[in-house]
Amino acid sequence: MTSSNTKDPVRDISEERRPFNRLGLRPELLKAVESMGFDLSMPVQTQVLLNGRDRDLIVQARTGSGKTLAYGCAILQHVHAGIREHQVLVICPTRELAAQVAEELELLAKELNLRTAVITGGASFQTQLTALNNGASVITGTPGRILHHLKERNINAHQIKYVVLDEADRLLDMGFRDDLELILHKMKDRQRTIMCSATMPASVDYLANKHTNDPVNLTIDDEHEAHSDITHKLYVVPGTRRFDGFLNVARFEHCRRGIIFCSTRRETMALFERMKEAGFKVGILSGEMPQKRRDRMMDRFRRDHLSFMVATDVAARGLDVEGLTHVFHYRIPQDAESYVHRSGRTGRADQTGTSAAIISPTEVAEFQKILKGLPASFSVHRVPEVDDFLAAGHTDTHDVIPNLQTILKSEYEHAERRTLGSMEQLKTWFTKSQAVGGLVGQEKTAQQSAEAKKTSPWSGPVIDLRKGRR
Repeated sequence: MTSSNTKDPVRDISEERRPFNRLGLRPELLKAVESMGFDLSMPVQTQVLLNGRDRDLIVQARTGSGKTLAYGCAILQHVHAGIREHQVLVICPTRELAAQVAEELELLAKELNLRTAVITGGASFQTQLTALNNGASVITGTPGRILHHLKERNINAHQIKYVVLDEADRLLDMGFRDDLELILHKMKDRQRTIMCSATMPASVDYLANKHTNDPVNLTIDDEHEAHSDITHKLYVVPGTRRFDGFLNVARFEHCRRGIIFCSTRRETMALFERMKEAGFKVGILSGEMPQKRRDRMMDRFRRDHLSFMVATDVAARGLDVEGLTHVFHYRIPQDAESYVHRSGRTGRADQTGTSAAIISPTEVAEFQKILKGLPASFSVHRVPEVDDFLAAGHTDTHDVIPNLQTILKSEYEHAERRTLGSMEQLKTWFTKSQAVGGLVGQEKTAQQSAEAKKTSPWSGPVIDLRKGRR
């Protein structure tokens, strides 16, 4: 299947919500949506159902925007109800996302009398085979296990009429390109292909050009509005005391439920152990953990038995946890796209959230490269200490670690020697924030002016950090 030479232009969609009974859904789907407690559609659902009828789709929408329900309704609108054939295949980058997507699609398919199956690694192959043999119409899974079942002819590729690539950018980032090419090649009789992605790098565009036919391109969030419901913060902590600095940040933020991203499995385990010793209710997600243990850990997290979950990017991709208030970047990600995906775990479904990056002075130049690709404004803060807690109204400061700002002073000098101009960049950020008194687009109020005079020159909100936007 190839793309035509002319594509519909990418559409910048404004916020638009409508009652589901005005979106032309078949009665069974409308009943299912209402039973799930949904009344008004999200913008991505409105646009997919109204502007993407019967067409291949390329949907760029941030995580938590409601895209699963959008493509679920769009596809189930046309499937044959009550038959025991393989009709729909949804490909996800991780087991967790596949399970979450399958749960939502099962609720939608129930009123259509359709069976579902989840096909992922780390789970019983025989159980999956039984579900496929029983005529699951909606199949959700990860590339490796899907390809295995296809090669064993447990999935009837000729019956599959609808294929969805969910989080296509993550699928490609995780090295599934060859698997995806093989899977899509086997689905020669498919009638419709939908690709959803939070970002649209060249690799996704290439895949879309090759495997979609005259698609409608929908961009739900333009870059200036992306993650507008997330507050982005940057905390500068001593590199030699990163853990102590992070503990102060975590306590200062009053996190109810948060995910902490690390760069390696070893660092994830070390941080998990140290946080447990410090008295935090914390769990861990590792790619090496058996699926049952991962499921139990996530269940405890969702039930508020744990306040924090420490994870690597791979282990936490696709997680959807209701009420997640914070994302902490214990180590900054490799690129802007990873930052967007990490941060997108919070601020979902009309909720607000906080994304807090932890950096040392020597990482300023590295973080500045990431900022060039981020459509977000940050507030920058020094590592909080007792005075900051008291000024913010926190009376219990017995666990606050002191004297970290003293260490920062020497690290500032070291950072400047290591990367010429790095501290000058930080000072520029702070100076501009002091002059503006707030984030981009905000007028300086009298209260903000008074507060700006009281704050240290190393603490305060920073204006727009995007390249070329001052």
